[in-house]
Amino acid sequence: MALAFALGMSSCAVRQVSHIPPPQISAPALTASAADLVKDLNGWSAKVDTLEGVVRFHTSATFKRAGITKEYHVIRGYILLKKPSMIRIQGQAPVVRTEIFDMVSDGRQFRLSIPPKNLFLIGRDNYRGPRKPGLENLRPQHVLEALLIPPVEPTEEYFVEEDDRGGRSYYVLTVVKPGVDRALKLARKIWFDRADLRVARAEIYGAGGRLEEDVTYSNYGDFQGISYPSDIKLRRPEEGYRLSIQFQKIIFNEEISPEKFELPAPANAKIIQLNAVKLREAPSDR
Repeated sequence: MALAFALGMSSCAVRQVSHIPPPQISAPALTASAADLVKDLNGWSAKVDTLEGVVRFHTSATFKRAGITKEYHVIRGYILLKKPSMIRIQGQAPVVRTEIFDMVSDGRQFRLSIPPKNLFLIGRDNYRGPRKPGLENLRPQHVLEALLIPPVEPTEEYFVEEDDRGGRSYYVLTVVKPGVDRALKLARKIWFDRADLRVARAEIYGAGGRLEEDVTYSNYGDFQGISYPSDIKLRRPEEGYRLSIQFQKIIFNEEISPEKFELPAPANAKIIQLNAVKLREAPSDR
């Protein structure tokens, strides 16, 4: 009886038909030669002389020895940039908009103000010292290298290879420099998404082929005729920090006065000189 009832219910069941959407077909990957990629990269790089941006930052810093990771909330910020090497970056706390950090670089030295800690750091752009778990690891030149991908110089050699990751196809342009005894030095790798041939990633290498900086680019938009990513994520393995930059507004190639790249030390800040050789500017800030 129970079986008959069950069979009867089965015979009266309403048939449901599910329509499975057809699989999406990806657009065919674009093709380009190594020379084409270099030409496009150099042309894109040449279009930018100055940049003014309103951004949102998110940072995290890791101190491996102590096993400490510091996460900072999304903060509002401003970026001023002028080729070849001038940059200023400010970060403010949300809502109250008090200053969290302010830093500048002229390509030779950086100056970093951290008002919450009453610190003012001065050092050479290539300074490497003991790493601390905090904003002290930030360097404006690191951000400059991420925002402005330099052109491939005539003295540099390069080659291209294909790579597939995450269902996407890429060209990887590897740039090398001449070294000693016919050895080549790895300088950087630039990844082009073959869906549109835009730069998706840039890796910068240091001595011994060590990865110094890893940057990803996404959400490109048109800004005054310049194609530029709205989202940039920067990772510095040696310094142990990550920085996410989301542009809210970008203005290209308008004149920026030189004084906007000046950053004097606050009157009561503790000035820390990070180089063995003192810089002449430090005493005058007092």
